[in-house]
Amino acid sequence: MHGRVRRISLWTPVMLSAALTSGAFGQAPAAVERAAARSPLVQSSIVFLTAQARLITDRQLRLQTLDAITNPATCVQHRRNLDADAQRGIVTELTRDTLLAAMPLDAALAGVFPPLRDDQAACPKLRQSFRSSAGSSMGHHDYPGGLPVHEAYNLRGGLALAGINTTMYLRPGGEAGPMLDVDVIRAAILWHDWAKAIVLGWQDDGTLTPEIQIAGTGAHHIIGVAEAMARQLSIAEVLAQVSSHASPGLRANAEIVRWLRAAAIIARCDPVASGYLVRTPAGQWQLPTLFAGHGDSLADGNPVAFSAFPEAAIVNVSDENLFSIAASAQVEPLLAILAPLWHYAPADAATYRNNFRNPVLSHDGADRLALLFARGGRGAVRRELDRLRGLGVFQAAH
Repeated sequence: MHGRVRRISLWTPVMLSAALTSGAFGQAPAAVERAAARSPLVQSSIVFLTAQARLITDRQLRLQTLDAITNPATCVQHRRNLDADAQRGIVTELTRDTLLAAMPLDAALAGVFPPLRDDQAACPKLRQSFRSSAGSSMGHHDYPGGLPVHEAYNLRGGLALAGINTTMYLRPGGEAGPMLDVDVIRAAILWHDWAKAIVLGWQDDGTLTPEIQIAGTGAHHIIGVAEAMARQLSIAEVLAQVSSHASPGLRANAEIVRWLRAAAIIARCDPVASGYLVRTPAGQWQLPTLFAGHGDSLADGNPVAFSAFPEAAIVNVSDENLFSIAASAQVEPLLAILAPLWHYAPADAATYRNNFRNPVLSHDGADRLALLFARGGRGAVRRELDRLRGLGVFQAAH
């Protein structure tokens, strides 16, 4: 697992150009906001995330994180006063440095700079709420409110891993010893997927606009790091956050360097002056050394490696989504099979998704439905859907 670079399915330039011309990027439909607002799963996830953000002891990190996840009018800092010429310049620089694949300019601009409200102004804003955003465009948590659910799941896992490592290795038997920086773990997990609220826009038919790749990974990852840089979050937080898609190590460090370079270009900051990267005398990019103020070196004379940064490894492992991906793959066809019982036709995509599929998944999550199916088969899921209809989560179509 360590050093493995996570690959995800992304949008092609042709798909992106088609969405641009069809007007797919709009305000989140009312049905999406309504489904998220009515979901106990989504609302409890938001309560948990907010409470955890308030526990961050570093004042700057705490205030910026709370602003990002609770303030519907939060300013997207890396987009402040970024006019069309500046956006084209950033795309040109990313392409020149092979951090962005060649594609039509309009597709590249829309992929790196998805539409915002008050775009190019001093305070650009999210076009949809963090609460209603999805956790992916395919494969897991791809329903209204899936983003906070995804983050809450990951954060619970990250905190559990931090506790295990502290108990077993840092303070075995309860004796005095070093501690993990839980501030960094909390903030990095909260910030990693935040940019999905920018990248994954809800369309009128209840589907999502998938993302392009930047520096070989999902645009949300790079854009989220750029936002952390623009908000001047701590170096440790940024380095832990950027490790979400690949755990630091000898094989993954080159990928992480590319991600930091791309994010710095988008954030319009100098990554060396800001402390996110270092340059060797030969001009090579390298990750910085953290927590090595003692000056000790390894046997070959190299400084203590960045891989000795356990918070980053914990953030990486917490983003795995192993069961959620499998659950989504199982539940998607299952809902399509059962939908006609309530007179929904999956072929009528907009009605099916907005009035049945999205509200059901937002309320229960694919994970719960998959567990019900595993224990009780199709009948258990049908009974659960009958219960949801009784609660008013969805109505039978006519």
